Amino acid sequence: MHEYSCTIYPLFLWYAYSAQLATENVFPLIDFKSAVRIGYLDLENNGEKTLAWLQKNVAKREEMLRRRNPKMIDPMLEFEQQLKSRGLTPENAYLFMHGHTLMDNVVMILLNSVCEKLRQMSIAKITASKKQGVALKNEMSNYTNSLRSIRDVLLDNENYTKSPLYKRLERDIERYIARTIWNMKRNGEIRDTSMIGIIHKLRTGQQ
Repeated sequence: MHEYSCTIYPLFLWYAYSAQLATENVFPLIDFKSAVRIGYLDLENNGEKTLAWLQKNVAKREEMLRRRNPKMIDPMLEFEQQLKSRGLTPENAYLFMHGHTLMDNVVMILLNSVCEKLRQMSIAKITASKKQGVALKNEMSNYTNSLRSIRDVLLDNENYTKSPLYKRLERDIERYIARTIWNMKRNGEIRDTSMIGIIHKLRTGQQ
């Protein structure tokens, strides 16, 4: 994902900049999705050919955007610095992408290809074993029944809570809550001095 993220980084900037404008027509989400999609997949050499193909497409789209919107180049560079101050880097740009864009256009394409290859290898290993007849049929049935949908497996994953960006989001929320409570106490909107009590009242809408 490191190489992929660095490759699509220029287009992510154009998309993010377009998204915060009054009109998103410069580079809308639908165009961003198609531009960063893995439309050609070759897993040899860690996807070297696929990344080269993607880099070529990204360069073409970036050149088109620059040619059509020359007055946006300098403001976008300033916008990039704002994003970097919030943790964005070329290496982690994929973490800032719309989740379904990343899932449907990159992750599922890669995992489907890898998992299908692994499935074929497993079936070949089973059929090449010395088992025959009912024993072979049972072995194949057990393997088939053990398979799960890739999406279901991903939904079970909770490792995102270990992400540095997730931890940063938690800290930002904690600071926001603390600041809000302090302001409300200062303005006399709440009188409870217990943090737990205050949070409970905020949740229930009490004062």
